[in-house]
Amino acid sequence: MRRKEVQEVLSIGRTTSYEMGDRRSPRFDPNFPRPIRIGNSVGFIAREVEAYLAHLMQLRSADVETPQR
Repeated sequence: MRRKEVQEVLSIGRTTSYEMGDRRSPRFDPNFPRPIRIGNSVGFIAREVEAYLAHLMQLRSADVETPQR
């Protein structure tokens, strides 16, 4: 998948997609899929993007199920 496709699937912008993969950024997410080189371009493995989306859904479900005090 190209970065633009990942951004569309995750509903995030270009800058956010770079920041989520940058260890120096406050938006860094260690679970965010790492890009791979495809010739002179960069892409992402679709399965990893899908797994990341499933991870986000699990976090959301955990928040809903945990009573807030």
